[in-house]
Amino acid sequence: MNKIILTAIGLAALSFSTLSVATPMYTGNTAAAFGTNPQNASLNAAGYYLWSDATHENWSLRWTGNDFGASEGYDWFGTVELTNLVNGSVDVIQFEGTDSVSYVTDFLGSDQDFIAFNGHAGSGYDGFDFSIDTSIYAVLDFELGSTLFSGMIPSSQGQEGMGIFIGQEYNQPLVQVQQRSDGRIVQRFETVPEPSVLVLMGLGLIGLSAARIRRQKP
Repeated sequence: MNKIILTAIGLAALSFSTLSVATPMYTGNTAAAFGTNPQNASLNAAGYYLWSDATHENWSLRWTGNDFGASEGYDWFGTVELTNLVNGSVDVIQFEGTDSVSYVTDFLGSDQDFIAFNGHAGSGYDGFDFSIDTSIYAVLDFELGSTLFSGMIPSSQGQEGMGIFIGQEYNQPLVQVQQRSDGRIVQRFETVPEPSVLVLMGLGLIGLSAARIRRQKP
């Protein structure tokens, strides 16, 4: 069974490697104080809910078919590619018998970690929690799919996400809409935890300084 899980995640890893490098990146605030489940669930739209705690180290992903009180059932699936996943921190929330989550760290000896999931949800919430180490550079790459998205038109250009809500303000990120080989629609985007934003800024300043020094040399 473990070999099957690892093979599936490995195939997911290969699918990531073939996608465009120009994935829309969300750099806004991801923090929310939802606790173990989003608040006022009966008022929320069907879709994915993604948030971190104030440290941006502990993350939660939930999905629901609830649409402002009307119970609809959808299939949910996807992959999270990241670095610095805290081993053993993946914890499933309110799963039924058909739901599953698997993860692998340091895939093929690299620093890439993957979480793959499948599920079904109606009026209730399903999902999982996980933790990352933000002491060094970290980017989370989300590929989220659902039968809820079946009417979306694939596009390699960044466009506002549908049914994806991030952080306390329920922000909707820019996404790439893609169609997998099995015909199912996914939305792909990246998030940068706040400590890593500082790293990106630092690298940018270093690059600008180096370029200026090169220009000033005779």
